[in-house]
Amino acid sequence: MTNIINNSIKEDRGYRYDSIVRQFASALYILGGRIAYEFVRINVSAFLPNIQSIQSSTASSENYLTEGHFDFNRVGDYFNSKKTILAFCAEDCTATVSKIVYDTQTDTFIGFPLPLDQNGLPIAKLYSTDSFTCLENWYLNDPIAKSLGAHLIQPLSSSFENTSPYLLAVYGTNNKFKSPDVIARWGYIYRQCKAKGVRVIGYSSDCDSRY
Repeated sequence: MTNIINNSIKEDRGYRYDSIVRQFASALYILGGRIAYEFVRINVSAFLPNIQSIQSSTASSENYLTEGHFDFNRVGDYFNSKKTILAFCAEDCTATVSKIVYDTQTDTFIGFPLPLDQNGLPIAKLYSTDSFTCLENWYLNDPIAKSLGAHLIQPLSSSFENTSPYLLAVYGTNNKFKSPDVIARWGYIYRQCKAKGVRVIGYSSDCDSRY
């Protein structure tokens, strides 16, 4: 409310936004989508920055997500900041709007289901090309991902602090995998986390029989 009041006495081009407002705006845009963000922004004047500002802020963030990349490097730093070494992992899939988009940061096309490697992990940056013929061939012959797979790792601590989980990876999937893929992936996550000083003590998922 303080931010809105401060902006209401300024010209549009002079609007400024507190860091907590920008964090809320980023979360709303990511979780709610463009339409929901624009709806709130139009109906609550001087509250949220324009979409271009949010997109630029997200793109320049150090925590920028690369589809299919398991970010073990930052896991150790995150757990050190929370002063704990114990973790619980979770993974699940959710339905998503099927479409293909181009990611300028990684020079890849996102929206195709990523196949899994021998460790049960998706092969990141697989759909990268500068050939229109290749892209056309993907569109004609490859399926479009119907689901979004997400992997999170939750710090465990005896303190009463409400600690948020860390988003380890996210990627498009057609949900076609087998139990050995899951076992291989869990083992790989355990070993990589252990190398960063984090001990995974358990995994959780839905009631899918493959888990």
